[in-house]
Amino acid sequence: MWDVPNTADPFARAAAVPRRSDEALVAYEVGANIVVPLVQFHYRADPARFFPDGADWPTDPSGWYCQEPYMVDGLLAIDMGGFLIRTPDRVLLIDTGIGNAKTRPNPHLSDRKDDWLGLLDQLGIGVDDVDTVLFTHLHVDHVGFATTWDGNEWRPTFPRARYHVVAEELDY
Repeated sequence: MWDVPNTADPFARAAAVPRRSDEALVAYEVGANIVVPLVQFHYRADPARFFPDGADWPTDPSGWYCQEPYMVDGLLAIDMGGFLIRTPDRVLLIDTGIGNAKTRPNPHLSDRKDDWLGLLDQLGIGVDDVDTVLFTHLHVDHVGFATTWDGNEWRPTFPRARYHVVAEELDY
């Protein structure tokens, strides 16, 4: 199943599948909190891109890890975006997706024009309502909408929010 050599173009079998405009937002209740996955787009990548030694691993094609929603047409299925968490007194974002209008080495992540912020609008939440942004780590697929271009410069997308990341990640 994972027969792509390590020397293959890392983006040769990758694809960015746009989020469908009719794709419903799903909310999960966790106690008094609401958690909503905010998918910017669906990314599909050859497993060898993330697991270069995977061809040597014993795999079971009928195993859960080879089935949808984890694999689609032999590609890893990775949803890019973040999570909104609404507590009784807070509005938090966990990661902020790829962002728009940013040059990235991966052509599927570069210069995107997605309506990710429109997902917040669908939930009745504006950028000023977000009071906390928490980054799990600082890869490009987690920090993109932390800033937006205002025509002159990059500015914090969520101006009233406090942005958090662990010191070790920031130092790295």
